[in-house]
Amino acid sequence: MYDNKINTLVLLLLLFTGFLSFGQEGIVSGTVNDSDGLPLPGCVIQVKGTDIGASTDFDGNYTIKCAVGDVLVFSYVGFNDWEATVTAEMLEGDSQTVAGVRVKPILSDAYSQMLQETTDSTKVGFVKKNISLMYTNSGGNNYPKLENIKDIKIDDKKVKVINFRENVGYEITYNGTVSWLSITKHTLPQLQTTYAQGRLSNGSNQYFGPEDNEVFSYGPSVTSLTFDNTINLYDSNGNIVGGTGSNLLPYQNTLFTTGKRLSNNLKFRVANDVHDASVSIRRKSQEDLFGVETSRELQGTVQYEYKWLQSYLRVSDEKLNQPDVNGFYSNLIMANAVTPVSFQNSQGYIFSDETQRSFSPANYNNPLWLLHTNANGVFHKSVVAHVDGIYKKIENIELYGQLSYQQNHRENRFGLPLGTVGFEDGYRYSKDFKEKNFDTEAGITYKTKMGKSLQEYRKHWVEMESRLSLSHNKLAYALQENSQFADVQFHTPLVSILNKQDLNNTVFRLKNKVKFETYNEDISIELGNHSVFSKVQGNKAFLPYLDATVDLHNLIDELYFLRQLKVSLGVSHNAIEMPLYYANQAHNSLLYSASGFQGYRATNDLFLTNNLSLETIDKLDIGTAINIHSINLWLFANYYIEKHRDVIFPVQNGTGFLLKNVANSTNNGITLSIDSNVRIGSGVNNDARLTFSKSSATIDKLSGGMESLPVAGFTEVSKNLIEGTQVGSIVGSAYMRDVQGNKVIGTDGFPLVAVEKKVIGNTTPDFTMSLDNTFEVGDFNLNFVLDWQQGGDVWNGTNNVLNYLGRSKESRDLRGITNYIFDGVTTTGAPNTVPVAFANAEQDVAQNRWVRYGYTGVGEDAIADASYITLKTVSISYDFGENYDDHFFRKLEVSLYANNLWCATKTKGIAPYTSLFNSTSGSGLHYFNMPLVKEIGIKLNLQI
Repeated sequence: MYDNKINTLVLLLLLFTGFLSFGQEGIVSGTVNDSDGLPLPGCVIQVKGTDIGASTDFDGNYTIKCAVGDVLVFSYVGFNDWEATVTAEMLEGDSQTVAGVRVKPILSDAYSQMLQETTDSTKVGFVKKNISLMYTNSGGNNYPKLENIKDIKIDDKKVKVINFRENVGYEITYNGTVSWLSITKHTLPQLQTTYAQGRLSNGSNQYFGPEDNEVFSYGPSVTSLTFDNTINLYDSNGNIVGGTGSNLLPYQNTLFTTGKRLSNNLKFRVANDVHDASVSIRRKSQEDLFGVETSRELQGTVQYEYKWLQSYLRVSDEKLNQPDVNGFYSNLIMANAVTPVSFQNSQGYIFSDETQRSFSPANYNNPLWLLHTNANGVFHKSVVAHVDGIYKKIENIELYGQLSYQQNHRENRFGLPLGTVGFEDGYRYSKDFKEKNFDTEAGITYKTKMGKSLQEYRKHWVEMESRLSLSHNKLAYALQENSQFADVQFHTPLVSILNKQDLNNTVFRLKNKVKFETYNEDISIELGNHSVFSKVQGNKAFLPYLDATVDLHNLIDELYFLRQLKVSLGVSHNAIEMPLYYANQAHNSLLYSASGFQGYRATNDLFLTNNLSLETIDKLDIGTAINIHSINLWLFANYYIEKHRDVIFPVQNGTGFLLKNVANSTNNGITLSIDSNVRIGSGVNNDARLTFSKSSATIDKLSGGMESLPVAGFTEVSKNLIEGTQVGSIVGSAYMRDVQGNKVIGTDGFPLVAVEKKVIGNTTPDFTMSLDNTFEVGDFNLNFVLDWQQGGDVWNGTNNVLNYLGRSKESRDLRGITNYIFDGVTTTGAPNTVPVAFANAEQDVAQNRWVRYGYTGVGEDAIADASYITLKTVSISYDFGENYDDHFFRKLEVSLYANNLWCATKTKGIAPYTSLFNSTSGSGLHYFNMPLVKEIGIKLNLQI
């Protein structure tokens, strides 16, 4: 009777705490590791746009409830957020959780000595036959463990075995990694090494050098040039003149070198049946790929578990000495790529009067000047304290509580000195972010069986849960800008501007749910409601969801050959909160032309304001999971459709931007995957997963009467949101065409450019696929992952600019073409018949095939295929620890690995996985982007 009253009270309490709506969720579990294979305890995993979340334990393990199509956001201090879309196999497949390893017993000195000696106190052979041997084990179990015996005492009545009070153990873990990083050459700009600095003049290709501030490489062939050995300010070999003498040309201007990355991690853990404590320290260092600076990171973590509570404290200090801030890497790559082969950057970047040595001092920088005189850096310190626990001592009831505090101080510095092109008077900024975040959550779960007439094992489950969370976030932001310096050491700025922002927000979240599940899990129905109450963005109290899953294979006799045939349905209405700082910096470059990029300043920072409301998402997803019993094969399929409302984007306002709830969109997609697990023979296994994804998004509406909204790019070309059009539209200049689509050709024989910009491409790929394959042969393990993207467009602005300057391989190969007739019609509609030369020696350089269309050329010409296939990861490892009979080494694993070892791109000079200035919205825009970086390394994983 008492239990029934308690059950009734809990049911009423859960119903009272909030409105219950519909939903069902699956379980995804796994382990979060860093790049060195070490677990990341305290990593926060959040279902994007919801208050559903979890955090990893000491060993990096996590479990989270989610639905197919949900996006999991992994957040960890000092790391960029990472997102993963939940697929059906993640819900229905085997758990990815890595089982923990029992720690080794600690043997005291006294006990070790006792094991080696035979004393009377441990002999029992003399006991009289009439003595009853009553065994008493002080350790609390009924059978003695010899390695845990502390002492044996004998009296007249019994033998007493005394154990160590607790089973104390230890674990020592060391992880070490050394790797070498280099760039993939064919993802670099494709350059020519044939023609020198200069231009067409007086009927021939003439050399013009740094003294002339020449920017073009339409000069003579380097094989027709030599040095006169006279004193020259810009070249130690003398003046470049016509001739066929000793020739050092073409110069090789190499920007990148091989970088080395080192990581050392040491962890000591001691535990017993009640307590579990560990201390770990990690040190990382990395040489940059330019051979100039080394970055370092130091992190220390203390973790402690007591019964059902777990906690940790983490302190980290990171210093990046050559970071990619303010588009710096793109500036470097451009400065090197545009340098003619008749100028050698490495002969020096600075003169004795502290002015810059460059191939065109008034127009372009020497990349070594940028590398050695900048004041760039990122400095990040953080402290994280966390405690959580699940209390299960009350029958059918589970209580959950969590507290966490995080303090971050991050400073981004950018600076280029007096005499830098783009910052002629010198410029320097410092962005300072001081964050304090407090999060707490409390919850109660009640789970019971139902069905009085049924046998106990056939009763169904009912689970009810209510969770309340609070987040309070504070941000102190300061932007200090200085300019017009007295010298290249950044002394005495004449202009100093300080911008400060102090922001805070408090968000309450409430979740209530009820879940019904049959005893054999054939049917599962979950319904619930989220509520969000934001001090800044307002409230959304009614955010219901419904999830249902049915396994048909047990319900239909004809499906006996299947182990599982699950069908799932999910419907939800949810809200997304915006952080205090809008981290997507893509809008900044929209104020600049590509030709003015060298003066780019990413200082239009945006923040949360009370003018912004919560974004909402209505989502429907349908999925199925099939497991074929006889061949151990899984087939998964999922279709989803999402309606996004009040999506927040920056909108240009004069010379600045404002954040607005400006867009409504519809996203839909499908994910298909096949999982196989094959046991080939004794100790030989193969696990493979093939995944296919296809998705698209359409802008349904833009507010404020807008038809198009630029979100990334430059004034000449940009990615736009266009009402009624697929997301990812690239807008730029295009050729003039008649109603039949024919190019319109001018009287000079070259195509005309349309007055208005047009949609010239779209970055959305046709589909993506991946293959994750693992072979196990005894203690050997081989794994590789292949990535394939088919289709999608990319704006290759890099190549268009190099065409303009005469530095591209394309401009070398085509500049000799004459009598070429462009396909098209004249302004009167007649077929074009006028022949042209691409680089006519009788005309000014401004009239050649590429220069006539301006610095970035015709945007349409720059659209390229973004398809690629990469061998994303490959590794081979062997665990020597399994071969030690004494098991002193729990693990002694050596691994060889490589990332991005091989890559094939449809368009050379394009690097996968990059975006304009590393911005979130800048994918599909390529303007001297960082090339693909490959990494080859060795790992040692040691546990004792």
